Amino acid sequence: MRTNAIYKLGVAIGVFCAFAVGLTGCGGGGGGGGTSNNPVTVTGTVLSVDSTTIPTASVKIGNQTVTTDANGKFTIPNVSANTTTGSVTATGEQPLTLTLSLKKNAVNDLGTLYLSDVGYTATVTGRVVKSVGGVISPVGGATVTIANATALSQTDGTFTLNNLPIGLGGNPGVVGKISAAGFEDKPLTAENLQFPLAAGSNPIGDQLLATPSGTTPSAPYTIKGVVTVGGVPAANVSVSLATGGISLGSTTTDATGTYFFWVVPATYQITAVAGATSQQTVTATLVKLDTPITVPTIALP
Repeated sequence: MRTNAIYKLGVAIGVFCAFAVGLTGCGGGGGGGGTSNNPVTVTGTVLSVDSTTIPTASVKIGNQTVTTDANGKFTIPNVSANTTTGSVTATGEQPLTLTLSLKKNAVNDLGTLYLSDVGYTATVTGRVVKSVGGVISPVGGATVTIANATALSQTDGTFTLNNLPIGLGGNPGVVGKISAAGFEDKPLTAENLQFPLAAGSNPIGDQLLATPSGTTPSAPYTIKGVVTVGGVPAANVSVSLATGGISLGSTTTDATGTYFFWVVPATYQITAVAGATSQQTVTATLVKLDTPITVPTIALP
C-alpha cells in the first residue's frame, strides 16, 4: 500500500511539473537564465583615445565585472550569448556604453575599445570607392569599422558611424578598417581621419579600396534585373537593396525596366515597389566580383 501511494505521489508531481514548466520549471532540470544561457567568452582591449593602455579599466558584461590587465586586455568567460549591453569605466574617462551582438559557441573579440575623457558624440561620414580603368565608382556592402562602431556602406558607397570617442585619431596608429569581399582590407589610421575626432560631424571623404585580389570587377554593375508591371517592363519603379535586414539604398528602373547595383559578394534582398500596394522581394546571391548576376524578373501586377 505504501509503495503504491508513493508511486501515485510521484505521478502527481510529474503531472504538476509538466503543467508548471512554462511558469517556473521543476527541480532537477537546472540551467535557465544567467550565464548558463548559451555561454560565450568575451575578450577585448581598452585604450585611451591617445592609444595608451588603461590597465585598471572596469569592464562589465552581464552580471560579471573584470579589470583590464597591464596591457589593457580583458577576458570574461561564461557570458550569456543573449547579453546585448555592457559598459567600460576608468578613472578620468567618461563611461563607455557597449551595444553587443554576441555569436553563440564562439569567442567574441570586441577588438579595441577607446575611452574618451570628453565623451562619445563624434560622427564619421565618408564613401567607400574603387578604381577601375581610372574611373572612381562607389562600393556598396563594405563593412566599415572604427573603434567599436560598425556600418555597411550604402549602394552609393556612403557610410555613417555614430557615437565615436571624441579625440580619437590624434596619435599615429590603426583605429579601424574597411572590409569588402574581393578587396584587400583597408586599415583606417589617424591619417584617414585627418584630424582628431570632434563632437558632431567628421567627414573623411572617399576611402579607396585596393584592386580586388585575384579578380577584376565588372563595370558598371554586379547585379542587374528587370521589373515589369502588368507584364510590361516599367520605368521609374523604385528598387531597394538590403542584406541581413540592413538597407543599403535604392535606385529606379530605366526606360527598359532595368535596374543595376554594384555591390560586393553577399546575399541580398531586392524589393521593387510600384504604387501604394504593389511590392515584391526576391533574394539573390552574388558569388564573385567578376561574374555579374541577373536576377529573375520581378513581376508586379
